[in-house]
Amino acid sequence: MSQSPIGPRNLIHVRPSITIRPHKDVELSLSGSAYWRQSTDDGIYAISGTLVRSGRDSDARFIGTQAEIAVAWQATPDLNLSASVGVFDPGTFIRETGPAQVIALVGVMANYRF
Repeated sequence: MSQSPIGPRNLIHVRPSITIRPHKDVELSLSGSAYWRQSTDDGIYAISGTLVRSGRDSDARFIGTQAEIAVAWQATPDLNLSASVGVFDPGTFIRETGPAQVIALVGVMANYRF
């Protein structure tokens, strides 16, 4: 389960991660992400594709970094429960183009296969 406050347009995204299985039905993952604008002539977008920040007010490429920890539990053969907590720290581009604050991300998901 990966969360991001940034959509996949005009984006260079590096995301190293490590996953361990402390129990046969449980996965624990830790990841770090860094985001850059691919083109400095374009802005950044939401997941939906809506422009969030125009690229007109900054030549900076660096958007920010994110750290995330996630846990997934295969409760039954048909039910998977997962949760994650992440923190996004704004980079130069965000700071130069408007409000820039740390964003906390929390996600909970249940998948039932039938």
